[in-house]
Formats: sequence, structure tokens, C-alpha cells
Amino acid sequence: MRGSKIALLAGSVSLTLSLLAGTEAASVVTSAAASVPPAGTLVTKVPVTATGVNGTAYVVEYSSKAYPSNALVIVTGLVVVPPGTPPVGGWPVVSWAHGTDGTNGKDSPSNNPATDVPEINSMLAQGWEVVATDYVGEGNINAHLKKPKPTKGPLPYLVGASAARNALDIVKAVQGSTTFNASSSYAVWGHSEGGQTAMFALNIASTYAPGLDLVGVLALAPPSNFSTLLPAVEATANWPFLFLAVGGYQAAYGKTAANVKLVLTKTGTKDLKLLKTASFGITAVTVYSQGFSTVFTLTNGGPLPASWQTLVDQNDAANFTSPSDPPLVIVSGAQDPLVIPSTTNMLANELCALTPVPQDLERWLYAGLDHGGIVGSDTIGDYVQWTANRFADDAAHNYTPTGSIAHPATVTQSCG
Repeated sequence: MRGSKIALLAGSVSLTLSLLAGTEAASVVTSAAASVPPAGTLVTKVPVTATGVNGTAYVVEYSSKAYPSNALVIVTGLVVVPPGTPPVGGWPVVSWAHGTDGTNGKDSPSNNPATDVPEINSMLAQGWEVVATDYVGEGNINAHLKKPKPTKGPLPYLVGASAARNALDIVKAVQGSTTFNASSSYAVWGHSEGGQTAMFALNIASTYAPGLDLVGVLALAPPSNFSTLLPAVEATANWPFLFLAVGGYQAAYGKTAANVKLVLTKTGTKDLKLLKTASFGITAVTVYSQGFSTVFTLTNGGPLPASWQTLVDQNDAANFTSPSDPPLVIVSGAQDPLVIPSTTNMLANELCALTPVPQDLERWLYAGLDHGGIVGSDTIGDYVQWTANRFADDAAHNYTPTGSIAHPATVTQSCG
């Protein structure tokens, strides 16, 4: 994610799209070379300049595993090592999962190392190494890589397990390197699209990355409860996110399982080519200017076809059936117009209702903050201290967020 909002103009309408951070399945599967090493292997590292970032930055390529095909793919990302001498066991790692910034190489976060991760210096000051995946399909196409070979996109947008694998495999990729001196202890932070990524990383970490120690997860504005959220999104100027999701689902599941003809018009189907070539802003403005009914065959606010609802349910953290050991914080801004707070409230209640034991979680609500506002100076102190307690193995999990004077925090739910 780069920045907290993108303002898009369609005619005289100002379309404000808050950053949410993957289409043809064949593009993800066949573009990966047969020689791709096992998932979580470092392929390339290139030192880069990151002005204003208080650490040593590298753009990396590493291998991951596509979902649900399990094909090996090459993903790009950023690694920033804090200054000084690493502690015994290596630098603790924070894996940052970005919000919506595009679906192809034109918008890869690591193309902009100085602004790739918001509030990164607050993490580096703690002596934490920061890794940030671009997600598969957002191949880095700039001069940082002399011979870039990432798997081409577009990315499987809002396919939770796909991005979660990418966020976990970059942590694997820095293990054992004398360049990175990374600890096996790590936390995952993610915002919006990346909040969903963080939720799914929590869900699969014990089986997908069993050799690593996930100490905690911060899921900031994670989209969930899609049966409630999607109609709300459709009813606003933010509905182009749904278009990105249609292309992203086809990228992951293929033309048969994710048959776009069931949800898109001929115009909308032709527009999918934008996801491979155009920037996020151009894609969103283009489809928005055409109008919902020109792009979708769906009734605005109406139900999805059954096959699509099945796929949506598979990517909804509200449908997790068992808790995970690491503690979780779900964060919402009380004024979030995109991932509306009622859906994260529902998510917390659903996870607290798991049996025989609930998920270990808290939900924090920040007064007066919107979708992008929960990533900034009003909140970063809470995120850092909570994570520091997790790395310190604070069994009591006894941190209470404060927010700021203007935007105080409230713990609305707590369980586990």
C-alpha cells in the first residue's frame, strides 16, 4: 500500500477509493518456470536506495505457491534490515501485507522502497526486520531487478490464501541468510486487502509455515462478512473494487470455477484486460465511468450466483471454523466507509463464538478515523507496543490501546 487514499475522478464525480492490500489462472500457472525452487526460497536480492528509511533496503524475488493450484511462482517484495548488530537468534520480523494498489507490475509497492511500508521507521526503531510482499502477479518491472522473472499478473485479488502464502513465504525466504539475519519469530500486519491477508496468514500459518513462530497478527480493516459488505460497497462509488475481485477470482480459480460471464456484461469482460496492463487508478476510473449496470449483469445490491457465492465464502474469514494459537487484533476506524465497522464487529463476534475455545482476540475501534486513517500517527504506537509485547512473550497479553487525544481507542470485544 502506498498512502491511505486514492482520489479518482469520473466526470464530475469524485471517487475516493481508500486503499483496501489478486485474471486468468493460466497466467499465474504457466508463466512460472519449471525451475522455480521450493516455496519460501530466496531467488534474488538487490540493495536499493530508500530515502528516509532508517534501515538497509533490498528488493527481493522469492518463490511461493499459487492457490489453489499449488503451482510454484516467483513473487517480488521488499526487505528492510534495521541498523546495528542483530540480537542472538536474529532480528524479529514483521511481515507487512499491503492494501489495494493495483493488479500488475505498474503498481508494485516495492517499486517505491521509500514509501512501500507506512510507518516503517517505527518498526525499525524496535529492531524489527520488515518484509513486504508485492503479492504474486504484481511483478516488479522497474530497474531494481536486472533480470526480473516474477510470475506475471494480474494478481488473485482478495483470494485470501494466495496472498497469505506470499506473506508467509517471504518470511521463510529471509531465514538463514547472513545478509538478513532474520529470526524465526515474526508477526504479520496487514491493512484492508492486506488485513484479509493477515487473517488468512493466521489461519494457515501452523500448517503452511510450521518451522516459524508466529507471535501475533494485526488485521487492520480486514474485509469480511461479504454478504453484508459487498452490497454496501456496490451501493457506493467504491464498487470498482468488486470488479477487481471478479478478475482476481478468475486469476486464481480459472474460467470454469470463476465464470465471469455469470457476473459481467460483454463490456465488463472486455474491461478485464485492464487488470493486466493499466494502473489501479485508470482501471477504477474506466469502469466507474461506464456505470455499474454497463459492467455487471448483477443487480446492484443483489445476490451473487451460487457458484460465485461459494468462492466468496471460501475467502471470508467469518467462515473460519477453528481458532489459531497466535493472538489477533482486529482494528477498525469508526468512520470507515469502505470496510464498514459493523462487519469487523461481526467478525470479532463470530471468532469469539468458535468452539470449543474462541480465537484469542481483541477488536480495537478508533474514534473519528476512516479507512486510511488507522495507518498513521494516531495508531502506530499501539501497534508497536502490542507487537513488542508479543515478541517479548507477554503471556498476559496485557496491553490496552490508547490512540490519540483526538482519536481515542476502545476495546470493543475481547475473548480467548
